[in-house]
Amino acid sequence: MAYVERHENAAQDTSEQNSGKPEATRTRLLLWVSIAVVGWKVYTLGQQISCGVNLSHAWHIVFSSYSYEHPEKKYPPMSAAPGHLFLDFSAVYPSYVGENGHAYFCGAYDQALKNLPLEEKFAHSTYVYFGYALQNEDELLAFLDAYPEFIEEGLDFENDLPAPKGRGSFGGDQFIRLNADHRPDGAAVAPSIPLFIEIPNYTDDGLVFRHPKPGGYVSLLGGGATFMDYGDSFPMTPAVIEKIGSLKARYQ
Repeated sequence: MAYVERHENAAQDTSEQNSGKPEATRTRLLLWVSIAVVGWKVYTLGQQISCGVNLSHAWHIVFSSYSYEHPEKKYPPMSAAPGHLFLDFSAVYPSYVGENGHAYFCGAYDQALKNLPLEEKFAHSTYVYFGYALQNEDELLAFLDAYPEFIEEGLDFENDLPAPKGRGSFGGDQFIRLNADHRPDGAAVAPSIPLFIEIPNYTDDGLVFRHPKPGGYVSLLGGGATFMDYGDSFPMTPAVIEKIGSLKARYQ
């Protein structure tokens, strides 16, 4: 967006300086600026779509391979490092994510992430991953509330965890680890369970989203990645996004 603003301001200044020139010159200049602005927006949108495609396909292949070889068909665990709300690097590297794992991240338009080593990309991902079946806002907030206690206990997030009564996975008393079948107690698969949630930058001035409009990509257990507006739809709700930010700030 800063690139677009600079060109728009430049167009205004140049237009004023050349106010005495023929109308055709000013028209050509404005047309050039319009093309530049549209071109940048198309490029940015392309990067966002590419990010969503990577999320949908590349990571699902990793998860499928991991769960196929896991005796209980579980998906990879979350990192046990405090505040690293993402995949455990050692669980998937190098067996499932090789040196080409850089392609699994959206560094194409996030330059701060692009140049990091692969392990650092896991630690500073622009997405979060929890590794548990959390299908609505109340379950996810309950998990995030309990997270500091889990960290203090030194848990490795490999197994099911205790949850407040009725606020665990599927309304139960446990946070259940994600698995390929995901039919706990015979329940149907819950395709709406989020795998990855894209988060904004958390700054002193507030949330800074990575897209032209507030929101981010969410990859679901049922497959596919979709852009969700920031607002009332789980998991892109103010309560969830702000709670994630407070945890990250706590462990910085």
